[in-house]
Amino acid sequence: MKRLSLMVLALGLALLPCDVDAEQLYRYLSLDGLTTDSCQVRSDYSSSTAFKVTPGPTEVFVLERMIVYIEDGNGMQFEEYGNLNSALTNGITVLHTQDDGASTLLDLTNGITIKSNGQWARLCYDMDLKEEPGAGDDCVVVRWTFGAAGEALYIRGDRDEDFRILVHDDLTGLTEHTFMVQGYVIPVSSN
Repeated sequence: MKRLSLMVLALGLALLPCDVDAEQLYRYLSLDGLTTDSCQVRSDYSSSTAFKVTPGPTEVFVLERMIVYIEDGNGMQFEEYGNLNSALTNGITVLHTQDDGASTLLDLTNGITIKSNGQWARLCYDMDLKEEPGAGDDCVVVRWTFGAAGEALYIRGDRDEDFRILVHDDLTGLTEHTFMVQGYVIPVSSN
């Protein structure tokens, strides 16, 4: 457990200091939002598929950052996605939603989808294309620190919120592709 000092909005009127016990959070986004059984993003998602992380009803996820990892064949380029030989047709959207995606609270891509390896840098800055000399796979690593844009993201389980990545393309052929969020889990009283 870690003791966090936070500023919380009390009754919607003022920010008040608050100390809480929090557990560290390291969670892969997955199809069900709860497990890591389906965290690899490398199939045909042309019909739009959500990979998400969902807090329990008595939890708040404080998301400090997201790590994106894409591994594929040698020769990745900034203008393609993975090494699929082209940019994505529809792209990837990053969202904070409510009611299982029925309501968007925040579109972190601001309506402009991510279609290429290089476009991750448009949002995150910390993006690196690592080329393996020889015949090994290349990889793209992205670190998106939400606090660098203002503050961490607070995803509330008691309000049926989640953090999700919407994929709208066929990613078949990627060697590996994951999204991991890191931060803290704060318990919420049911009172």
